[in-house]
Amino acid sequence: MKKIKYVLWALLTCVIILFFASARLFQNYLSEQAQLDRFRQSLYELPEVESVLELHWFHGLVSTLVAEVEHINGEIIYYFIQDGLVEYYFFQNDLISESNAGSLAQDFLPEAQIHQITLGILHDIPIYEIMVRLDNTLHYVIITALDSQIKMHFIR
Repeated sequence: MKKIKYVLWALLTCVIILFFASARLFQNYLSEQAQLDRFRQSLYELPEVESVLELHWFHGLVSTLVAEVEHINGEIIYYFIQDGLVEYYFFQNDLISESNAGSLAQDFLPEAQIHQITLGILHDIPIYEIMVRLDNTLHYVIITALDSQIKMHFIR
């Protein structure tokens, strides 16, 4: 009987820990969404911005918010925001497309399946980080977005 009590007590403890951990993760998710909404609103306040097309975080050497915006003149520009300031920006016409980056990664690792392509910045250079799965292993291919060069490949 004592053994059953200990098992039930341990199970109840695990459920409580899982509940609080899940609540904390959900709170972090909501906080990140709120932060993205604030950045989106501040971008709309810029007179040259017509619309904000996409916002995402890139967690490289420095966490960077990448904003794809359409200017009032119709040009698409990528802002790379670090610590609340636009540190870099590049015109869409100066970068290879996401689909081209994916094709380059596929050519590099022909048997791999692409899972995610993320535009980011590395050492002041815009890059695409392409996550692929090959033989049940995650691989990352880093391609410069300016000149289509494969900068690195690593396995996680």
